[in-house]
Amino acid sequence: MGADNASTYNAAAWLLDRQITSGRADAVAIRTGGTAITYAAVQRDVFRAQHALTELGVRPGERVLLVLDDDPSFPAWFLGCLRSGVVPVPASTMLVATDLAAIAADCGALVAVVSAGYAEHLPAVTLGAAAMRHAVVVGAMGVDAEVPIRTWDSFDDRSEAPVAATTTDSSGFWLYSSGTTG
Repeated sequence: MGADNASTYNAAAWLLDRQITSGRADAVAIRTGGTAITYAAVQRDVFRAQHALTELGVRPGERVLLVLDDDPSFPAWFLGCLRSGVVPVPASTMLVATDLAAIAADCGALVAVVSAGYAEHLPAVTLGAAAMRHAVVVGAMGVDAEVPIRTWDSFDDRSEAPVAATTTDSSGFWLYSSGTTG
C-alpha cells in the first residue's frame, strides 16, 4: 500500500485506547508480581511516557532504545512511543554494553530507556551512539554517562497526550535479531 493510500492507524490506540472507550478501563490489563494493573492505569503511564518523550525532544519517526525488564515500565514506554509516532527499539536485556551501543548507533536512537539493572551499560551505549541525547533509568540511578540521565520517577505528567497521526505505512518498531537462524 503506497503512502497516498495509507489508512490512519495507531497500534497503541488500537491496543489500549479502544479498551478504555469500550468501557474496560477498570479491567485488568497486566498481572505482574501479584499485582493487577488496569487498562486505565496502563494508559496513564503511557501518557506519562509520551510527555517524557516530548520533554526529551523526541519527535515522530525518531528512535528510542528500550532495555527494560518485564515490568509495567515496558508497556508504558513501548506503547508510549507507538502512540507518539516514535519508533521504539526494544533490545534484549541479555546483551552486553558493546552490543547495545552498536544497536543504538545503528538505529540512531536519541534516547535510551533502561531498567536500573542495566544502567551500568549507559556509559558505553551513550559514548558509542553519536545521536544519543538523553537517557532514562527506571529505578535507582547511580551511573554517569555522556548524556543527561533522568529517572522514570522524575516524569510525573499523566494527563492525556495526543495520538500521533500514524498510518498503516508508518514504522512501528525496530527489532534486532541475534543473527542466528537456529
